[in-house]
Amino acid sequence: MKRKLLCTLLVLVTLYCNAQHTVQTTLNGSVKNANGEIVTLIYRSFLRGSLNPLGFNSMGTQISKEGKFTLKSDKILDGSEYYIIFNDKSITGLVLFEGDNVNLNFDINKPSETLFATGKGAGKINMMHLPQFDDEFMEEMTPSEYAAYLDSLSSAKMVLLDAVYKKEKTNKAITNAENSEVLERIINESPLSSKEYDFLKSIIELQKFEIAVFLEYKSEEMEGKRIDFSDPVYKPFNASEYKKITSVNNCYPAYIVYLILRVEYLKSLKDKELYYENWYEYVSEEDFINWEEKFLSENFTPEVRDRYYSEVFSWLVSMGQPYDKYSKQLDYLQNNANSESYQKSVDFIKLMETGLTDKKYNLGGDTKQLDRQKLEAILKKYSNKKNVLLVFWSVEFAGSSILNQIPSLQHLQKEKDLQIVYIGIDRAELKNLWAARIIDNNWKGEHYFMPIEGNEDSLKKFSSDDIYAFCDGGATFTVVTKNNTVLNKVENSYQLAAGKIKKYL
Repeated sequence: MKRKLLCTLLVLVTLYCNAQHTVQTTLNGSVKNANGEIVTLIYRSFLRGSLNPLGFNSMGTQISKEGKFTLKSDKILDGSEYYIIFNDKSITGLVLFEGDNVNLNFDINKPSETLFATGKGAGKINMMHLPQFDDEFMEEMTPSEYAAYLDSLSSAKMVLLDAVYKKEKTNKAITNAENSEVLERIINESPLSSKEYDFLKSIIELQKFEIAVFLEYKSEEMEGKRIDFSDPVYKPFNASEYKKITSVNNCYPAYIVYLILRVEYLKSLKDKELYYENWYEYVSEEDFINWEEKFLSENFTPEVRDRYYSEVFSWLVSMGQPYDKYSKQLDYLQNNANSESYQKSVDFIKLMETGLTDKKYNLGGDTKQLDRQKLEAILKKYSNKKNVLLVFWSVEFAGSSILNQIPSLQHLQKEKDLQIVYIGIDRAELKNLWAARIIDNNWKGEHYFMPIEGNEDSLKKFSSDDIYAFCDGGATFTVVTKNNTVLNKVENSYQLAAGKIKKYL
């Protein structure tokens, strides 16, 4: 009897422990003026295209006739930022915690102006969408004026945050505000939890470090002026402040750590006379990387250090960069990094090594690599049978942005007389990265790889942009109708999914 009881308890404990690692986060939408649009939830990484450590893939669904939608995931990175996109509009700044159950209410024609969230985790979203939390880049100011401006902003935000958190409806920060009704509504309908308060407080406290952005922006204007780190504008850059940063899951604190590292690296160059106009030139990539490991270890918490390092490394990996040259960084990560953050990069490296030989996806054969003749043969195959949507995407630089379009495109393929053909474009040497991106995202569809080399003229037929370059890198959509009419630069898939595809067909 005791043995059976122990076994039962063991099973229950095992189930309970497993459940602790699967925390569901839910977004429910109630949308006015919706017309069958697709909504897509996208993870905002610190560095463009870097890998989500929990393996979150963009997800989407169609808004119902009643204006409802639901998105659920057990791979939400606690405290990180997401955004929802639909048509040519979006709702940004959706900071989510594990276990949130948020209801988003908005008008699809003016989402940012009408958004109000309720439910568990809604308070932080509502606060971050207040006009009081908007900032303006005052480029006409001097550095001293801008530093004072940042201090003033932070102080005002903290007063408002404290009043809302403590539910002080008679506080002047609330009663004197033009949106006092919204603030009272937050107190009544989405009161802040202590975790939400701590998160928002930490974000506000980091704002003082944004002076570094201003100084970089003004660097050329201040030609001939030496960088003086005893100037009061550099007061925030004090090692005692850095341990207060407890998480860089969110892209904003991660960016602040990046700014801190840039300034502190310049401060370490004590044997040089530093001038503002050369601000960018002083940061030697290789020297900086060798320096930052020691500084991170000595001045930040292990959690921040490891997560930040892992984020940078995942960016190098997922962008197809020669990450092996960062040997010190790689050695450190192998021994110290947060397992989830680093393991995702390790898994992706394996996909780059094995993806082209994966029989399940069959991406390595000659039939999957296009030249002009092969592309024409594909179009001929569908001629007079189907309309074709060609999705040209930059393998190196599209990153997560192209993959985020999947839900909308899948909807089009099911609902319209349309064949979607995905064509990854990049240097021939990055074909393995193309395969890794497809497999990592379990990306179903008709996929091909088209190397840039030798195909420049063919690509210009479909786009005048260098979509494989960093600035233009992303996606270009082309419709080829049944009668072989080529329509370039059509709207992106979010707009097409709302019914606009008809005007092309």
